Amino acid sequence: MLSITSDLSLRTSLTPDDIISCLQLNGMLSMNEDDRTYHISVSEKALHEHAQKFAQKDYLQIMPEKLTWTPFVLSKERLANLTGDPVDVQAM
Repeated sequence: MLSITSDLSLRTSLTPDDIISCLQLNGMLSMNEDDRTYHISVSEKALHEHAQKFAQKDYLQIMPEKLTWTPFVLSKERLANLTGDPVDVQAM
């Protein structure tokens, strides 16, 4: 069983409301009237149509091997300025 909150939301960083809205908008969310549970259903035809539309838009492609990640680092002085704390120059 897939959970929108603990599976999809955590893995995609999308809010559960955004996920549900997207699924509803694309006709991929249905409710079982007997037990009042929701189900995600995607047809192979819908996936194929989406892939075709995506390919026709000719989006730029990202080459993951060209991406370089660098952690964001704040100096103590800059952090103090952002938080409004006094800067301890002697400790620097």
